[in-house]
Formats: sequence, C-alpha cells, structure tokens
Amino acid sequence: MIAYVESNFVLELTLEQPESSSCEAILRLAESGAVKFAIPAFALAEPHATLHRRHTERRAMNDQLKKELAQLARSASHSGQAIALKPVSDLLMEASGLELSLLKSVTDRILRVAEVIPLTDAIVARSLDLLRAMTLSGPDALILASVVTDLETRDPAEESCFVNRNSKDFDSPLINDLLATRRCRLLPRFEAGLQYLRRPAAP
Repeated sequence: MIAYVESNFVLELTLEQPESSSCEAILRLAESGAVKFAIPAFALAEPHATLHRRHTERRAMNDQLKKELAQLARSASHSGQAIALKPVSDLLMEASGLELSLLKSVTDRILRVAEVIPLTDAIVARSLDLLRAMTLSGPDALILASVVTDLETRDPAEESCFVNRNSKDFDSPLINDLLATRRCRLLPRFEAGLQYLRRPAAP
C-alpha cells in the first residue's frame, strides 16, 4: 500500500491542527514500514513558503503593534493597558519561531521515510493540462500531476491512496475517476486515510 500526501499533511503536523493526531499515526505507519509513503517535492516546499510568509507578516504586525503600544504607554490613561498587551507582541514572534522549528522537525521525519516525487518539466506540463480540464489552483494541479505521474511508474496491481484535507478542490468526480483508473483511492480527510491504511489487507 502506498500513501500519497500533500502540503496540508505537513502543515497539520507542524501547527498541531485538529487532525494532527491522525497525521502523526499515518507517519508512524510509514516509519514502521507498514505502508509506503510518497509526497510531491512541491508539497514539501509549499509549507515552508507559507510559514515564512506568515512569519514576515507577523514581524510587520509586531513592529506596528510595538509602535502603537509605545504611543499608548505615553498616556496616563492607557499606560497600564499598554503594558498588559506587551505579551501579545512577544507571543507573535515566539509562535513564529516555534512553528518554523517544528516545520524543520516534521520535514526531517518525512524525508527519512518518504519517496519524494521530483518536480519535473513533464509534471509542470501535466499540471497545466489539469488546470484547463479541472477547477484546481496552480499548487493543487502540481500536486495532483505529481501523484498521477508517479502512479504511472508503479505496478498497476499495487494499491494506493491519496490522503489530503482539501476536499473542496480534490474531492470531485473527475479526480476520483482519474485516480481510480490507477487503483488509487481518494480520501479527503486524514482520519479517513488513517482508517483506510489500518484496515486488514484484502485476501
């Protein structure tokens, strides 16, 4: 069994979001060798871009907040509130630092067990075809093109699933059919993916 994942899998683990426990369990299945694990290279790069952008935005917000708090601190009426709000400023930068550290840790774990699907010119060209044929964003088209291209290199008898959290875009009849022809099951929730991967193997 091959489990394909996408960018939200990395972010779910890093940010400890609601389905992070299911992602952790899926990753442990891969670490134990119970399932094969594959991820598009783009799906590893995208979370880094997302969190670094968020870090830049928080830094700008923090700089502005510090200026506003300094102004308020000059007022006898508001100096107390300004002092009380300083921990908010500190939290913004502490949270960013922690997230970037956790992202590195999660990425390192994934790289130790995953087959990384390289972003090739053929995959980029295929993603453009998918953009024209389906309602997908550019990043989602790159990820889907990566998964489908990799499936074509596998043994057709080998079972696989594409586990993601992006049901709005990926869970469509066209995409389900595209994956099904390659014996790949689309599972648009990480909990559903975990249950599928844990089920007893078919006789």
